Amino acid sequence: MKIYGLANYQPIFMAHTYKVKPRDQHVYVQTDNEDNLGEKPYFIYDVDGKRYEIEMKKDGKLYSVDRTGISEPYYYYHIEYKDTGNIDKKNGQEYRYNPNSMFQKASIATRLQHRQPIIYTIKEGKTVSKIKWNKSVTKNIDNITEPTIIVTPKFSSQLYNPNIVGLIFTQDHTAAFAHQGTMLRQGTDVCGAVFEPEIINKLISMDGKNVELEIKDSKINFKETKEAGKPLTYPTIDVPKLKPCNKILTSKEYSLDIIGAKAVNLRRLEELKEQGKIDVIIPKSIALPSGYLE
Repeated sequence: MKIYGLANYQPIFMAHTYKVKPRDQHVYVQTDNEDNLGEKPYFIYDVDGKRYEIEMKKDGKLYSVDRTGISEPYYYYHIEYKDTGNIDKKNGQEYRYNPNSMFQKASIATRLQHRQPIIYTIKEGKTVSKIKWNKSVTKNIDNITEPTIIVTPKFSSQLYNPNIVGLIFTQDHTAAFAHQGTMLRQGTDVCGAVFEPEIINKLISMDGKNVELEIKDSKINFKETKEAGKPLTYPTIDVPKLKPCNKILTSKEYSLDIIGAKAVNLRRLEELKEQGKIDVIIPKSIALPSGYLE
C-alpha cells in the first residue's frame, strides 16, 4: 500500500494506491486494472449490513473512486467488474485501509515538505480540564457541563459553551487555520493541532481524565492531575444609556453618552495632537447621531 499526500503527484502504480487530501478529507482509491479483470470496475463496501456500489472513474491509465468524510477507523472493500463479473480481492480477502492513519501520515508529509510545524499553535495557553475524545465531527457540545478539552479530527460547531476551555485537532482542517481560528482564540484557553501519531494516541488514552495541558512555542505538554478545571469567564461591558440628540455634532461635542466610542476616540486623538503629545494628521470630523437621522 502506498499513501500520497500531494494532489498533483502521479505515482508509479503498483496494485492499489491511496491518494489523500488531508485538509479536504478526501481519499482516492486507485487501481490500474493490472490483471485485465474488466473495463467497468465498481468500488464495493458494506456499512451496517448495507451494500454500497460506486462506479470508478477512468483517470488516464488509472481507475479511481473518491471516498469522502470517512469516519470508520478501518475501511474494507473490494472491486467488482460489471462487464466481466470478475472480483478483485487481496489474496481472497477484502482490501482495507485506515483513513485516520492516512490523513495523519499525509498531513505530516505535506507539513514537513513545506517546513510547517507538526504541532500547530492556534492559541498558546495552559489549562486544567477533562479530556474528551470525539472521533467524528463534534456534536452536542452544549451538553458539556464541566471544563473540557475536546480532542477531535475536526470541528465545525460554534463555541458558546464556557466549559469548552481547550480544543486539539488531530487532522488538518482549513477552518481552524482561517476564519474559525479567530473564534477559537477568543473562545478557548488553549487551542492547537497535533499531527504526531504518538502524541495523539497518548491524548486519546487519557479520555475522561483530568489533565494539565499547555501549548507553547509549537510544543505540547500534558499530564494527569487531580486538580479540577474551571469554566471560562467572559468580561462584561457596561453600556451607558445614551442621551437623545437630534443635531449634527462637532468633535468638541463628542461624548460616550450621546455618540459611539469611535467618534470619542477620534476626539481624544485631536486633544493629544493639540497638546503636542503625538505628531500625526487628524482629520476634522462631524458626527450624525441617530436622533438627527431619524
